Amino acid sequence: MSISSLKEFERLVEAGAIPESALEEMIQKWNPIIPVDPNSMLIFSGLDYPGYMKKLRDPELSSVGPAELDARKFNFCLHPDQKKGATGNMIYFYLKESRILDWCCNLIDLKAIQAKGVDFFLNYFSLEIPYAWGSVIESYDGDFFVPCLSALGNSPNKSQIGWKWLGNRWDANEVALVRSGFPLLVSI
Repeated sequence: MSISSLKEFERLVEAGAIPESALEEMIQKWNPIIPVDPNSMLIFSGLDYPGYMKKLRDPELSSVGPAELDARKFNFCLHPDQKKGATGNMIYFYLKESRILDWCCNLIDLKAIQAKGVDFFLNYFSLEIPYAWGSVIESYDGDFFVPCLSALGNSPNKSQIGWKWLGNRWDANEVALVRSGFPLLVSI
């Protein structure tokens, strides 16, 4: 059974038109709640961070966050000059100075979103590439990188985590993924 929108899914559930065998799969795809288990990821395990990582830039942000995230309540934050051309370093310092960085998602959050599957990811993040600024790393060369989640690349049936150098320019669809609750933040 193929369902193309959350509204269609809700209508079919209310009408009792979905076979019970298909319901669990559909709930997984459309349920906006993302369980987060910070114990599920070993920090510095080498499996979740790239091999060129020397250390975390803000280690206090890398393993904090709620036990659940609601995909409907994320905020997508852009640097004020990002549409004209902002580098990752400009974005990082903007997030830090404005205290938004404390509310940014981290690699644990990205892994939890990824675990929900590519259909879930495309449903909630189809046009954006969310970055987890709470897990910026420094390489052995002294460069800084931030993780992101995308459905692009070699595997169209899977979302994948990538790392972008902060010296690069960011496009308007490359957003800081901010947890709900940050005061005075406007979603784009």
